[in-house]
Amino acid sequence: MANTKRGRLQNEQRRLKRNHGRGYGPIPEIDRNGITELIEAYDEENLSASKPSGESYRTVATLSAWLERLITTSKRMDSPLMEASSDEINQVMMNMHKKDGLSKTTVSNYQYAVRRLIRFHDLEHIEPEEVSAYEPDGEGIDPSDILNR
Repeated sequence: MANTKRGRLQNEQRRLKRNHGRGYGPIPEIDRNGITELIEAYDEENLSASKPSGESYRTVATLSAWLERLITTSKRMDSPLMEASSDEINQVMMNMHKKDGLSKTTVSNYQYAVRRLIRFHDLEHIEPEEVSAYEPDGEGIDPSDILNR
């Protein structure tokens, strides 16, 4: 089962819930729960959660990408992602580009995943648009990003 996209997603979800495996620690409980709720809501095979009205379900590939990006972002934060200010989130994203050398296009994928999390949970202290988003830089896929996954 773990050899299919669905099986890999389910394994990663279980690891996240247990907060271990593949370098998942520490991820604050509030982030683990928030990320889990988002992924489950947009998964049409998960009957325990409802997607927002007017939204469509997402593919397993999209859900896996959101999961990986949100876990990575949470691990880089000094405070829980679900409680972070836009300034804190934007600083982490800027560091991903300037210090880690990820392309703006790659970082924008992380920014959009964080915006989706904020929008889904309707967080009161932050608006999705307060998380800056790089415009695609036209560089396409960064080969070093592929090797890091």
